[in-house]
Amino acid sequence: MTRVTRRRQIASIAAALLGCLAFVRGAAADPPDRVGRVSQVIGPVSFRPATLDEWGDAVANYPLTSGDDLWTDRAARAEVQLGRATARLGADTSFGVLNLDDHFGQFRLTQGSVALTVDDLPGDDSFEVDTPNGAVSLVRPGFYRIDVSEAGDLSTVTVRRGEAEIAAGDGRPVVLRENESVRLAGFDNPRVDFTGVRETDEWEDWCRWRDRTAEQGASARYVSPGTIGYSDLDDFGTWRSVDQYGPVWVPRVRTNWAPYREGRWVWTEPWGWTWVDDQPWGFAPSHYGRWVNMAGVWGWSPGTRLERAIYAPALVVFIDGPSGYNQPYRDSVAWLPLGPGDPYVPSYEASQNYVRAINVSSVRVSNAAGPISYVNRTVPGAVTAVERGTFVNARPVTAVARTLPVEEIRQARVVGTAPQITPTATSLVVRSRGRVDVPPAAVVQRRVVAKVAPPPLPVPFAARESAMKDHPGRPADPKTLGSLRAQNNPTATPPVRVVGAPAQAVGQSRREPGTVAPAVQPPRANERPAGKEPAPASTEPSARPSTMRTSEPPERQEESRVTPVPRPMQPAAPPGPSRPAQAVPRPNPDEGRLAAQQAAERARLEQQHAAQQAQFEAQRAERERRAQDANARQQLQKQEEQQKRQLDDRQVREHQQLQQQQQAEKAKPPQAQKARPPQSPKPQPELQPKPKPQPEKKKPAGKGDSR
Repeated sequence: MTRVTRRRQIASIAAALLGCLAFVRGAAADPPDRVGRVSQVIGPVSFRPATLDEWGDAVANYPLTSGDDLWTDRAARAEVQLGRATARLGADTSFGVLNLDDHFGQFRLTQGSVALTVDDLPGDDSFEVDTPNGAVSLVRPGFYRIDVSEAGDLSTVTVRRGEAEIAAGDGRPVVLRENESVRLAGFDNPRVDFTGVRETDEWEDWCRWRDRTAEQGASARYVSPGTIGYSDLDDFGTWRSVDQYGPVWVPRVRTNWAPYREGRWVWTEPWGWTWVDDQPWGFAPSHYGRWVNMAGVWGWSPGTRLERAIYAPALVVFIDGPSGYNQPYRDSVAWLPLGPGDPYVPSYEASQNYVRAINVSSVRVSNAAGPISYVNRTVPGAVTAVERGTFVNARPVTAVARTLPVEEIRQARVVGTAPQITPTATSLVVRSRGRVDVPPAAVVQRRVVAKVAPPPLPVPFAARESAMKDHPGRPADPKTLGSLRAQNNPTATPPVRVVGAPAQAVGQSRREPGTVAPAVQPPRANERPAGKEPAPASTEPSARPSTMRTSEPPERQEESRVTPVPRPMQPAAPPGPSRPAQAVPRPNPDEGRLAAQQAAERARLEQQHAAQQAQFEAQRAERERRAQDANARQQLQKQEEQQKRQLDDRQVREHQQLQQQQQAEKAKPPQAQKARPPQSPKPQPELQPKPKPQPEKKKPAGKGDSR
């Protein structure tokens, strides 16, 4: 490839992409860059999509967006990754996504427990958790826990690390800092009680253990910030440096494995057909970067490391068979993974800036003026085909997938990044269990308190389905959705009560270190100044409402050139939940003493946890020993029973043989007995029956007496 400058290279990429965007409009509403990922499912966990009033099974790697709901049943847990934050759900928890876009995440918790770990809050990013008693805004990176009672009349907010602001009945923020807890009792005007920090339980220890596992990964040095699912790559593969592609991750899989073959296709709004991979590491390689085949070995290339990753539903291209296709392939859907240099042309509405931004990290220049030549099209085994019913009904494709010959692939026609197939209601939910656990209706419909008004409820899928039949495989455009909303309850909103001024509250949360917002402050241990007025609020400009975007990522900003220049970043250490460089100093004269007390408390908790863990390990070892002894006794008893059965069978067989010989001896005629030769076979006393006495051979009485 001829070397050109980076600007000319990107300009050529833009020219190639603009030639492919026949339906993309410059004024289109772009989908969000970020989604949520169901990364862990333990026990019965249910999922309800935003546009469908039907519950299905929550499976790993399923994407979450605005309007989706999760329910963890008894003894169940779930984990949702949100880019630079992670939410973990305890048992009997109702968790919903009110709003999730590039910079704002708003969630509703109507029952149960949720723990949030925020690794970073760059720019104007923010998170809000709405409960029936108050709205919790996460101001700084840290670890937070929120519990809501079964009746919904009591919420407890605990800050282990970080800072949070709570808006209750009157909208005034209640500030919580490290190792502080507050209890909200009541609905419209809840009572605020500051309580001592509760001790960690087994579920919270599991959340901390998951955080420590994610911190130890090395993949963050090679992927763009915000790449969801990168923390799972280190456990299932290795990184290699390839001259042509840079860092490449190679998974540990079988020899005949191929990308986008172990999973299923589902329909998610607003992207359309979306791939859900079965592998625990399959999220990041399925929605970011490109796949490259190196002499028969598949590797994932994340591309140039930019400042923000952009999510894609599936980085594949679909093909349609030629007229001479064999009968088994006529009603099939076939696809292949995009490789480095292959442009991704969205099937959903998006602006030209969005298309350039989503391709700028992985697209190289080969021939901008000619047709697109997909690098993996001629790789043997790269194309996967399934029947249309398997594709539409969200069924696993692993067992029924077929590979197409390279000769047929060369003659096939490229359809695009989505097939021309209209989804059905079965395309939105997964049914892998016979019975789906559904939360109580009162819990799901329970009203929550919010600082920021969430967007209106999405248009139901039943209303969208008829509109999508005119353009199969593509979601409804914003104009069509607007008309459908006007026809289907345009005022429908989530059950939310908005309190306070959202812009002012968020703006105060971005104050400079050392300033205190006019809020209800909790009493400090050994620090109770009386009559002291709070410091004036920060004059920092207020943040934007969550439902609007005031700033686009650097890759989307309009510039004088055709497309923005990516910003390569040097490899850095993986981001962790706690970074001393971002710690905010507190105006506390007893800071050293409090830090020592906190360190001693942490040491005590760790020691207590270690003792409990040792006790648990000892109990488990004792249970295993008892189980082994019981198993040994059971095996010995089985052997004794088997030997007894064998002995009984042997005795029965010997008895039967003896009876058969006696019957055969009786059946022989007397002449045959006389004609028998004098020599007789070797006697077998144990098998020969006793001879009957012959009356004719008996001696007369008295002749045989020698006396």
